[in-house]
Amino acid sequence: MKRFTRDEAVLVAAAKEIQDGDLVFVGQGIGIVATVLAKVHHKKDILLLTEAGIVDFTPYRAPLHVADPTCTRGYAYECDMVDVFSTIAAPGYADICFLGVAQVDKYGNVNSTVIGDYHHPRIRLGGSGGAPELLAHVRKTILTMRGGRFVEKLDYVTSPGYLDGGDSRARLGLPPDCGPHMLVSTKGIFRFHPDTKEMYLDAVFPYSSVEDVKKDVPWDLKVAPQLSTIELPTEDEIDFIRHFDPTVSVGRRTAFDMFAIAMKNFLGGRQRPAAAPAAAAKSKVAEWFEALPSRFDPAQGAALAATYCFKISGEGGGDWTVVVTAQQCTVEPKAPDQADLTLAMAAEDWLAMVSGQLDPMVAFTAGKLTLQGNVTLAMKLSALLK
Repeated sequence: MKRFTRDEAVLVAAAKEIQDGDLVFVGQGIGIVATVLAKVHHKKDILLLTEAGIVDFTPYRAPLHVADPTCTRGYAYECDMVDVFSTIAAPGYADICFLGVAQVDKYGNVNSTVIGDYHHPRIRLGGSGGAPELLAHVRKTILTMRGGRFVEKLDYVTSPGYLDGGDSRARLGLPPDCGPHMLVSTKGIFRFHPDTKEMYLDAVFPYSSVEDVKKDVPWDLKVAPQLSTIELPTEDEIDFIRHFDPTVSVGRRTAFDMFAIAMKNFLGGRQRPAAAPAAAAKSKVAEWFEALPSRFDPAQGAALAATYCFKISGEGGGDWTVVVTAQQCTVEPKAPDQADLTLAMAAEDWLAMVSGQLDPMVAFTAGKLTLQGNVTLAMKLSALLK
């Protein structure tokens, strides 16, 4: 059997919950990849919808965000976010959605806002987005947990699960027959009792056990009388996932690390040059691009055949087009009509980065380096160089 990651195991288990005829809300990460796996690889007759309003589409790559129309060659129609939530989600037309959790309690209430005190948090997370509305109105919500935690009490209630259990969700006025359907962690699958609404362990992965799962749960976790064993990903499923979105397989942190390493290799060595006056910035930037073809490795060219646009702003900056084919790399001092990936940065920051004074990952997360287009290409840029 081909080796797989635990993230891939979570993804495949979640995909098997999707049935023919389902209308599925998808976002980024596990949700979109699991849904495409079900639709394309498992041949499920399902319809995909993003909260930004792209309706009935089949992406050929993972979207960069929930409003990214470039991930697909077409879709049935597009509407705005207000219409999505008011005319599709709220009336109960959506069958399934996926939500990642940072914290979850025994009744499926979710925290994706802060860890610690709200006003002085240890970690501030991404926030709610459309999660509260989806968990409130979508018929089945599949919770996924790759790095989150089970807790007795959430630090912050972002999205409503079954609240205090029992009929408390219905008493609040939330629609019946909606809410958390299951939770998939890297160790097992959890479901919710039909009456008490308390989470229980329904199945475990072959590499895990009940005892292993209970170590992560701070309450007396109940276990299904007939505990199941979850099927592991097949080689075909693994290959499909890694072709469609390899960053999901390796995990978000590793993907960022890969990007940082690739950018460091692409931008050249770590040797710091002597300080140069601002007037020389233009020649330094231009020299770097002019020398790029000499560093091109034809053995890696086929994998990166694409058009790249570098937009270096400020004094000494300019636009450069880098075109990679299977056998060569060409550079022109102008912007292309169309690029697969555009990288933008100020000249001062660019020189700091290529000289090793500014880490590419720090530049990216700080907003000094911006990317537009096929971001996965940025993770492979080191292949352009010998």
